Amino acid sequence: MGFHWKGPNVAKIKHHSLTGRITLPLMQLAFRNVRRNRGAAGIDRESIAAFASNLEDNLLALMRRLKDGSYQPLPFPSRWRNSRPRFAH
Repeated sequence: MGFHWKGPNVAKIKHHSLTGRITLPLMQLAFRNVRRNRGAAGIDRESIAAFASNLEDNLLALMRRLKDGSYQPLPFPSRWRNSRPRFAH
């Protein structure tokens, strides 16, 4: 008796995309949470106030990039990745 990859008892793996769940109200809620938590400017140095000055267009553009797969987050600088508290000897 051998092992069969395909057959009636083998469950199929289903891949679901979450991009259909990205909506403008969800993006607005996420922005409100960032603003409430006093989120700092990201690697792109854009402040919350600057992003909020054209909020709807910025959220729509970000949502479009997330949905079509063209959004690529910028890498963290190495000084942020490798930073650990340093103690004086």
